[in-house]
Order: sequence, then structure tokens, then C-alpha cells
Amino acid sequence: MQIKQRLDSLTSLRFFAAAMIVIHHTISYGLFGLSEPQGQASKWGQGVSFFFVLSGFILAYVYPKLETWPEIRRFLLARIARVWPALAFSFIFALWLLSLDWDSPIALANVLMINAWIPYPNYFFSYISPSWSVSTEFFFYLTFPFLIYKWDNNRFAKLLISFLILLIMLAVSNMLQTKTLGDFENSFAKTGLLYISPVTRIFEFIFGMFIASVWKKITE
Repeated sequence: MQIKQRLDSLTSLRFFAAAMIVIHHTISYGLFGLSEPQGQASKWGQGVSFFFVLSGFILAYVYPKLETWPEIRRFLLARIARVWPALAFSFIFALWLLSLDWDSPIALANVLMINAWIPYPNYFFSYISPSWSVSTEFFFYLTFPFLIYKWDNNRFAKLLISFLILLIMLAVSNMLQTKTLGDFENSFAKTGLLYISPVTRIFEFIFGMFIASVWKKITE
């Protein structure tokens, strides 16, 4: 019961993160006459980072070990059942409501929740653009069983490796001189590599897992 109460307190924080994201999109699109100086609206988008860190924390707290295939299978099925039905419904509804054009490869990427894994705007911002965060989170779910394996023995190494990956992605982006979203159509976008890509943002997820392990040592 005590663990459940702690998690309820943490998950309630998602409301504030969600509010930040709503404000971010409202300002970005100039809805209701709201606006901020150019570049300032992005600070509200930090709610996404909070989501990823919190997700890593909660999963590491609830699933400290996944040692057998049945455990891993139950975990993955539970995660998919949590996010995919709502995503599929939203996707179908958007196709109907907005009369969106059907593009088979891009549509399939959305249905499989891998659209954020492809650093092209016409993939990661396709159909329902905010769904990129679900795709990124899905990547975290798939990698979590590997990340949590012998976590107590190698959590520092995994955190360090994820940080090095972040630095490598920064370097690769600069070397490739990737384009910003100004050239939207088929551009290999810097946004896709540095903001959207689950490979880059997995540092936040692992950081949340790391905080959970520290929190456990302090409180237990």
C-alpha cells in the first residue's frame, strides 16, 4: 500500500507535465491569441523530458527485476495494451476527421509506433504529430528489459553509455549539417536526431531509472 501511495503521488505529477505540453503547443500555434517571443515557447515543452524521466523512474521502481521470458512478455504486453489501443483509435479518427492522405510506409510506421525512430519530419510528425512521444516511449519499453538486467551491478555504466550516445548524436548532427524543420518535406532533420529520436532521449529515461535506484537506497 505504501508503494502504491508513493507511485500515485508521482503519477499525479504527470498532470503538470501534460499542462506544460498543452501550453507549449497552444503558444506554438498561436491559439487563443497566446504567444511568446520566438524560442520562448520551447521552455514549456520540457514537460516531455519530465515524462521520460518519470517513466524511467516508475518502471525501475515497479519492475526492479525482469529475469524470465514470461515476466518480460507480461511486461511488454501490458505496456502495449496501455498505449496502442488509444493510439490506433486516434490514428483512425484523424484519418477520417481530417481526410488525411494514406501513405502506406508512413501509416505503417505510425501503426507500429516506430514513426519517431525515423529522423524525417514526414515520418515523426505525420498524421498525429504529438504521437512521436508515444513512439519514443515505446522504444523505451522495448529496451527496458535489457536495461534493468543486472541493473544494480551496471547502472553507472548504462547511464554513462547513454550520455555518450547523446554526445555522439550531437556530433553526428553537426557533421551531417542536418536541416531544421524549415525544410520540412523530406529533410533529414536535426529535430529528428536531437529532439525526437529515442536513441538520443533514452538518456532521460535511464536517468529516471538511476534516480529510482538512489531513491530506494535512501528510503528503504
